[in-house]
Amino acid sequence: MSTTISLHFSRALSILDNNVVLVQLSESSQISTTTIILSDGFHHLDISLLDEIQNIEFYQAIDLASGTRSLKVNVLNQQHKSVENISVPLELVDCSHITYEYVTNRLGEVIFHYLPKHVKINIEAVCMKTKRHAFAEIDTLNYQNITVVLHYDEYDLSDEEYVAI
Repeated sequence: MSTTISLHFSRALSILDNNVVLVQLSESSQISTTTIILSDGFHHLDISLLDEIQNIEFYQAIDLASGTRSLKVNVLNQQHKSVENISVPLELVDCSHITYEYVTNRLGEVIFHYLPKHVKINIEAVCMKTKRHAFAEIDTLNYQNITVVLHYDEYDLSDEEYVAI
């Protein structure tokens, strides 16, 4: 399975993937759609669109990672109870400007989908009030589940807000 991108355009479309022409299309003034299937790994897309109907030229560079791996992260407090509403960012080590961020559900978990098969990632959660945190650096090839425990010097029942940095 791979990542699919769909784009709508009315005149011309050009997409480069890691400096290699992926798509080069020119249509006759009608709205068209193209679907691109990306392989597992890192992609730097340069997208150029020309829409003569609305007289618009558009260019966008996009870095993304695509894949078939999922990673479930469970966040626990020191009493090993699930913690809800924790912001959990995930950063790809080799391409640190590509990040994902989700908030834990009522079970204290988040699931990151469509990760590359073999990539190192950083996960961090921080309690701003007590400055305690949990951190992990793992490889998606070896892990599909990870549990992190937020550590505190003193546990305070009123301390329920956690923010990731």
